[in-house]
Amino acid sequence: MAIFIRVIFCMGGGKLYLIDFDYSRKDDIQAYDAFYYIFEKERAEIRGSWPLCWLELYTKKGYLLDKYANIVKEIIDMPFEEIMIIFFIERLGIEYTHGYMVNKNEVAMIVDKIVKR
Repeated sequence: MAIFIRVIFCMGGGKLYLIDFDYSRKDDIQAYDAFYYIFEKERAEIRGSWPLCWLELYTKKGYLLDKYANIVKEIIDMPFEEIMIIFFIERLGIEYTHGYMVNKNEVAMIVDKIVKR
């Protein structure tokens, strides 16, 4: 079984951002990586924790769909809202696996927003 290593960097304000933290995943989901790119690019402009950044972007999905239409059209082959939710859940798992603590109130607020959609 081969493992393909891919690391994607995004230039933003003179800084490099690692986009694909799980860069050794075999048969990677391209839609996931594409959303990760969008998320990190937008996060560079939004202050606060990653969950609050995610929530802000979730509330303005239409804006993201317009701004990144070429990426969404060419790479993201599933409903945009679904890839956002997948990203959120997996990112929580990554944070937990590496021992990072995420604010439980922020997570509860996000889950509430998702459930009420």
